[in-house]
Amino acid sequence: MQKFTKEEFCIVVSRYNEDVRWTKPFAKNCIVYNKGNADLDYLDNEVIIPLDNVGKEGGTYIKHIIDNYENLSNHIAFLQGHPFDHIDLYNKEKSEQLLSDILNENKNYDFKYISTWMVKVNEDEISKYTSGIPSTPISLGLPMKTEILITYFNILMTSHPFHEEMITLKNILIDLSKIKETIELYEFSEIITKIPYFMDNENGNKFRDELFSKFNFSRILPWIKHGYHYGSGAMFIVSKQKILKYPKSFWIDLFKSFQEKAPAAGYGMEKLWAYIFLQN
Repeated sequence: MQKFTKEEFCIVVSRYNEDVRWTKPFAKNCIVYNKGNADLDYLDNEVIIPLDNVGKEGGTYIKHIIDNYENLSNHIAFLQGHPFDHIDLYNKEKSEQLLSDILNENKNYDFKYISTWMVKVNEDEISKYTSGIPSTPISLGLPMKTEILITYFNILMTSHPFHEEMITLKNILIDLSKIKETIELYEFSEIITKIPYFMDNENGNKFRDELFSKFNFSRILPWIKHGYHYGSGAMFIVSKQKILKYPKSFWIDLFKSFQEKAPAAGYGMEKLWAYIFLQN
């Protein structure tokens, strides 16, 4: 590897139980966040930081940003424990060479996906719970007035089979409207996903996603209409400047959504890293 100092370039690896011997040539620049077994005798202890197994890889990346916010490296590579399937699924040797080339190259850019498997985000995904996007605490557009959300709710109730937990949600929204004028999609997602009917029932799922679709997507929609793609596996290199354009409080608030083993926001973040970093 080129002689980048750790101040210049850091490699962050989110590991579960993968074999990460591939990191050894990059040891001086590498940090392995270990969420799995303590079986990394082949690495120096100073390279390893143990973590609880929550938050998927996105939670690991965000924790690194928070913990090092005041002294981030100029560029950081964020990688999974076994990155090669996302670079070239059918040729591990080619994947290893491509990864080595990317890690060794001069970083004269602000953001670059390491994955070569690019996935298009379709317009309907931004309002579907299963995409993870509605649960990710990132602003996708203008917040909705809570009174308007209640109006949409009442209209949808007339075209969906009744369930008593609809009234539970309605009462929550009415109480919320007394103290909160507007609501973001991710805030509403946090409320509705705690009510079993909207998670475990097919009609409840449809009702939920229809309500999600009523939100404003004016920020992300132009990206989607211009063919927004993300790199599968959430592996990329980003400059310190792109991270620091957001205050530390932004990352701390984001991290709060990654405190489960498989948070919905983890799937949303995989799709939104470029959207976050490449906004002006």
